[in-house]
Amino acid sequence: MRSALIIAALLLFFAAIVQAQSVGCCCDPVVRNGSFSSRAQCDTQGFAFVGPPPDLVTMCGFFCNASLVQTAVRCGDGVCQLSETTSSCPADCVVQGVCGNPDVRPAPLGLSALPLEGKKGVRLEFTLPCPSSFVSVERCKDVGCLDFALVAQVPNGPFVDEDPSLEFNRDYTYRVVAFDRVFGASEPAFVQVNLGDVECLENPRRVFCISKVFYGRFEEYLMTFGYGLSLPSDFSLTFSDTVSRTFASRLNQPWQCDSKNRLVTPAGQPRCGGGQVCVADERGARCVVPQDCVLGAPFGLLGTKVACETQRYCFFDKSGVSVDDCLSCSPSKTCNEYRTRSACEADNCGAGICQWKPIAQDLGTGVCVDIETKNCAFCVPQPRESLLLDACTESKSAALSTSLFPCFFDKDRKVSKSCSEATCADYTQVQCGSPAQGIHLSSNNSLLVPSADPCNIRVCEYNDATGCVKNADGSSGASFQDCRFGNKTCEADYFAPITTLVPNGTAGKIEFLNFNVFDKESIAGALRDRAGKGGYVTYVCVKGTGNLCREASLFTPVVSARLVLSNRVLKEGNRTLAQFASGNNTVAFYSRDPANNVEVVKEAVVFACDNCNGPIVVNLSITQGNSFGTRLFTASTQPTITFGFDGPTTITYAELKNAVRSIPLQQLTNGSRTAHQFRAFDLDGEYELYLNAFNERSIYMDPRAVKFELVVDTSVPQLTITPVDGEIRVLQSLSPVDVLLNFSGQAVLRRVVLAAESFADPFVKQMISRDIAALLRTTNNLTFSAGVPNVTGGPYALMVFAEGFNSLPVQRQSKFFIASQPPNFRLAEPAFGVTPFSTFNVTVETPLPSQCAYVYDTPQAPNSTEFMFFNKLSGTGLFHSAQDLTIPFNAERNYLLHVYCNFDLFNVKNRTFAITFDAEPPFILNAFAEPSVISERFTPEVELYLTTLKVQLDKPGFCKYSRSTSEFGAMEGFFSGFDELAKEALAVEVNVSDSRQVSFAVDLSRSLNISSSTPRGFATANFSIGVVANKRVICYFGEQEDDVTTCMGACKTSYGHNQDIIVSGEGEYAYFVQCIHPTGNRSEVLKIPVFVDTSPPVQEHFLVTQSCPSCA
Repeated sequence: MRSALIIAALLLFFAAIVQAQSVGCCCDPVVRNGSFSSRAQCDTQGFAFVGPPPDLVTMCGFFCNASLVQTAVRCGDGVCQLSETTSSCPADCVVQGVCGNPDVRPAPLGLSALPLEGKKGVRLEFTLPCPSSFVSVERCKDVGCLDFALVAQVPNGPFVDEDPSLEFNRDYTYRVVAFDRVFGASEPAFVQVNLGDVECLENPRRVFCISKVFYGRFEEYLMTFGYGLSLPSDFSLTFSDTVSRTFASRLNQPWQCDSKNRLVTPAGQPRCGGGQVCVADERGARCVVPQDCVLGAPFGLLGTKVACETQRYCFFDKSGVSVDDCLSCSPSKTCNEYRTRSACEADNCGAGICQWKPIAQDLGTGVCVDIETKNCAFCVPQPRESLLLDACTESKSAALSTSLFPCFFDKDRKVSKSCSEATCADYTQVQCGSPAQGIHLSSNNSLLVPSADPCNIRVCEYNDATGCVKNADGSSGASFQDCRFGNKTCEADYFAPITTLVPNGTAGKIEFLNFNVFDKESIAGALRDRAGKGGYVTYVCVKGTGNLCREASLFTPVVSARLVLSNRVLKEGNRTLAQFASGNNTVAFYSRDPANNVEVVKEAVVFACDNCNGPIVVNLSITQGNSFGTRLFTASTQPTITFGFDGPTTITYAELKNAVRSIPLQQLTNGSRTAHQFRAFDLDGEYELYLNAFNERSIYMDPRAVKFELVVDTSVPQLTITPVDGEIRVLQSLSPVDVLLNFSGQAVLRRVVLAAESFADPFVKQMISRDIAALLRTTNNLTFSAGVPNVTGGPYALMVFAEGFNSLPVQRQSKFFIASQPPNFRLAEPAFGVTPFSTFNVTVETPLPSQCAYVYDTPQAPNSTEFMFFNKLSGTGLFHSAQDLTIPFNAERNYLLHVYCNFDLFNVKNRTFAITFDAEPPFILNAFAEPSVISERFTPEVELYLTTLKVQLDKPGFCKYSRSTSEFGAMEGFFSGFDELAKEALAVEVNVSDSRQVSFAVDLSRSLNISSSTPRGFATANFSIGVVANKRVICYFGEQEDDVTTCMGACKTSYGHNQDIIVSGEGEYAYFVQCIHPTGNRSEVLKIPVFVDTSPPVQEHFLVTQSCPSCA
């Protein structure tokens, strides 16, 4: 009955159309296909009208193929047939032009590749003969290789490849292909390149000498990649000997690097012989003879600089035991190792182009820098902060700066950064180089008034309330900054996106404007297409009479990567954006990224026509599936397919068929609508779906039916992961781990998490996770591969979360072990080595199956060679245990537990744990909220408030909190460090303190108020002062009330601020603090008195006021 109804409906519908418009099959004589159309419309297209098919079973595709008379391919007929080319028939093929011709896709032109001078990278340059959606850059090792792997997708040239996996002294072949969303890939262009010699990495162009020690700077590289015939394992086992063998012909001689990173012998320089040492500086190379530099007097006394350095490979400098001493030079000497101005400026060792930079003039302290290299790395936190001259301070960081390589002090990490790491937030007010009136952009977003900062970021702006921050979009007012306070990722992204516009469509008509938005998020980040991703907005404007698109801020924002152009109307989906004129139009556009970087306005010419566009599909979806362009995938055997059009549309033809037959297709919608639905039943396999329709102007989608591909697959794609589950992979240290994902069906990656199980802490196993999905590359959505860097030895879990094209989820996990270093293990019981019982059990967890043993309560761990005689722990898997160990009740000292585990690959590994007895719970000395009265919203206009809970204990422990319960086990909130960091005592459920209530309030009417959180006295000359505010502020301090100008801490807004202070000795000190809110409100100046007393206390009296008979 249903079939009869459908046939009747089709008969009525068909008859109505034929009577009104004389509709029949309009056939393309070239592809011999067609669709329903009126004779008039068919004639307009220049196609053949053959009338209606003989019956309802025959579709136009079959009828056209049978009706058209086969014509011979003839050069000069105006049609570039499949058998014709530009060379065999230029009359038909060349006249169409190479651009826009689906059969002619020329390769990128002028492809060249050059190594980056002094760096590990390649610069590719090329031009595109035709507009393209993007360009694919691929690479493989050696000349004549075929296993190309995707490197990047970029908008156009040039492109710089700085992939960490690139190797020196290695030939590479690059393949560059331009892609068009409609016509596909172009012909490839190829080029070969060699990066040059590793010695030229970050080396100056001047003459330099090469020694064995010289290769120490490349140790990590050589142990990862090897060099020439020497393997990475050779360098890992015997670095010095392998260097001698590999680079024998280059040692102890002067060299110079050319522009292609190739070592060349410098003209006019000496060649050093046996017994001589090659030394080079800005004056050139020389050969010297090493000799004993001791002058004979005890501790170097009575020596002179002239006697030490004249015609000798020695230098006169401060040593660890003497103010002045004559010391030996070596090829490894760096400028930074000179400790006095005279030694630095003389540079008798030829360490570089050395220059003395003072730190404290009155103390005579300073640093010696090499003005041709980076010096920032010499400023790092010292393990002993009491060594004031060696500590990394802001003044030392500033002294290490040179004009070519400036340094910037990170107050949070206490390190010095170079320009490759620095952001605006790392600048001082002077370094910020902020314009007096702030950053300003012109009307087309070009930088009109930039900052004059040393790293050429150019968009840094300083404000008393914010410090130096990024303002790439030139905003003004209270919230001018691009990033939220403390967002370092945002501050590191000062790179504007790069947008390209590529128009395309079908049947010679422009139907879509496609935007590609390429962006990178940091100086070392990769350029990727982010079009349509969250946070990216493109702004468009169509030039016309009365609108010249001169003000970028007035452009229309869109978030879609593709806009519809239909009959001169530009739309985002169904939303009208602008009206085009017939003919060529100029479209102005630019994009903004999530870090508020805006690009300079660009323009493109787009042709528009009226009464030429039929219905355009703007949305395509299928139940239990996904759509990719014109391809549909589903796991449903009876799917519903929904077509969304750019305007009201009437369906005239819909056909579903496979290689054998047509499939009944039920249309769920009728009439003129913006969305139409179809349903089919009992599907399985691959199908072709043909669709045609006309809009309100009676224009059809296409003279031929538009084809879509449908794949129905009810199976979940299978996934195999390499490394396989349980694999122990032996790798050299720092080598990347090759990850391979193979799916049985096409899939997309949602997340790929690589989790390292770290046993670095003796008590707590930590999971350190990162998402590596962005590293994995694929060309077919079946195989994904990547070399994952920065993987240290130990256990790992690779968790894959993917989705088949048919929308079925795929999840799989592989656990493996990277055997690049000996494994560690942890003490799981007693937790943190603390027991409240005299008799206790021991449990040890290892990352690999092993046999473990222990020795208890000896002052030193016995030699592991005696392993077979130690007390055995039960279990040969991952957990090993022993029972009934004892510790005296109220024991005051630690008892040492020496554990030994024997691993197959690494033999016996030892680790010692301190066991502590503690039966008493910790006591909460103080608990409070800071601030106790919250006087502002955490986010403007959002009812969200922030305070910090702080707890002080009488001994180390762990704390939890809750808003609803005082029961420790039921508390849901963890203080920082809970179950993460090793402590001397652990508040477990048998050893829990009493709870303490903390109160705080919200009062937005309170004015800005600050108070000191600094203790009154300190027993050390190295201490910290602190203040707390009821609003987020930036605070400044000074030693005079009228000179409060130095930022506290990291110079960022916060409720609490601390500042490290170092004083010269004991005594009373005073510091003055003032804080500023981003609105400009200032607090009163707060005086913080501090008393420093480093002497130990003296007990003057001892008095017993009550006898204790029971104590005897």
